[in-house]
Amino acid sequence: MVNSLYDVNVFLEDGANALQADVTFSPNGRAQHTYHGPPCDCYRSCTRDSTIQDYLTKISSGRKPTVV
Repeated sequence: MVNSLYDVNVFLEDGANALQADVTFSPNGRAQHTYHGPPCDCYRSCTRDSTIQDYLTKISSGRKPTVV
């Protein structure tokens, strides 16, 4: 899962052509943030997250990713 802005950069720098994220919704159905949490089956940190607004802005920016 690619749930943080940091992870977006890492995966795009590695050549990914698609990203999968876990989106958490409010009770009224509004997307709030990306987050997976434990238990994690990918052997990475699954506690990173991002607001949905920041996440969608990042992936739609069209800019070349930079790992910081």
